Amino acid sequence: MNTVPERARALYDARRTRTPIPPFTDAEPDLGMADGYAIQQELVRLLLADGDRIVGHKVGLTAAPMQKALGIDTPDYGPVLASTVYRTGDAIPLEAFISPKVEAEIVFVLGERLEGPGVTVTEARAAIAGAVAGMEIIDSRIADWRIKLADTVADLASNGAMATSSRIVPSTISTPG
Repeated sequence: MNTVPERARALYDARRTRTPIPPFTDAEPDLGMADGYAIQQELVRLLLADGDRIVGHKVGLTAAPMQKALGIDTPDYGPVLASTVYRTGDAIPLEAFISPKVEAEIVFVLGERLEGPGVTVTEARAAIAGAVAGMEIIDSRIADWRIKLADTVADLASNGAMATSSRIVPSTISTPG
């Protein structure tokens, strides 16, 4: 597995079979964030070709201790796919995951589309329609969670699934000016 398409295919197969793979950074320790995003982009292409669709985006590694553990100073991000979203009352099949962990999340619901680059904080605030409570199920297709930055970025920022409440709390964020 030396090329971006080969690595993306390995993650794709691991997602499908629920069989973890060795970290890419074991064989190539110098892989970085840009490499991870290139693999992620190819993996997303494969998943979309199967009929999935992007319904949002997640930001990971926002806590300073997690960033320190991975030797970074910035969060990572990845798409949220329709096939990984569960709503109030849905059953979540545990067999869909390899090594799941759960994190409480605040999920922002956009009322209007944001496209960058160049989106300002004011524009982002204005686009938020509200928020819902969420539980992110993080999962890794990388064996034993032995991830480094390139591994988790490539693996859709360790996205497994998202369970959200159906009640949207309207935004009360006011924009300056």
